[in-house]
Amino acid sequence: MTRFKILLITCMAVLGVTAVSAAAAQASTTWQVGGSTLPEGKTANIKSSGGPFTLEVPELPATIRCSTESNTGTIFNKKNAKGELQGFDTATVNFTGCVVVGFEKVCTVTEPITTNTNTELITVGGVIYDKFTSTTGVFTTITIKGASCPLLGSYNVTGNTAGKVGPAAVKATLEFSKSISSASGTQLLFEGLKAYLTGTSIQELTGEYAGKTLGAK
Repeated sequence: MTRFKILLITCMAVLGVTAVSAAAAQASTTWQVGGSTLPEGKTANIKSSGGPFTLEVPELPATIRCSTESNTGTIFNKKNAKGELQGFDTATVNFTGCVVVGFEKVCTVTEPITTNTNTELITVGGVIYDKFTSTTGVFTTITIKGASCPLLGSYNVTGNTAGKVGPAAVKATLEFSKSISSASGTQLLFEGLKAYLTGTSIQELTGEYAGKTLGAK
């Protein structure tokens, strides 16, 4: 191979790395209300409903299924550590109608299963996610009762997860799955074992911005 060809290949490789770095360093993602960026310093109230949701722990194996999800929270845009405007929110999420799949007759799940989270909008590979992180370090604690239940006990769920943000809409979707968790670089742990949340939440604005579209970009 000639020196010219080696130099050309090297230059192309450098350009490729530069392009990837530039894509990874794209501007932060913000909440959009009614088609416009929610101004810094302003907040908007949201609520959600969804279901069914499942929490799967493949290594046990075990699956907890909840028929209903509900969420109340507040979204806002503020400057992040890089000085860029970014979308955040605080949320309280409740899951009800929960059972241990396959053990419905002998296991009882204490309800509601509640998590208090801080979330942030992130963009990975051109896809926007809302990343959920517990405010306490424990995402939630799930208590399962029943003398004959093989999962009798209380279990801490730690780590984080993310929902894929759907197109802007009055009733916007936030989708969770194993593949979405992997793509977003998040992971829940059920007492240290990998766990995956699956389901779709329908979110809408309330209060001052009720009836307006909710989105992110």
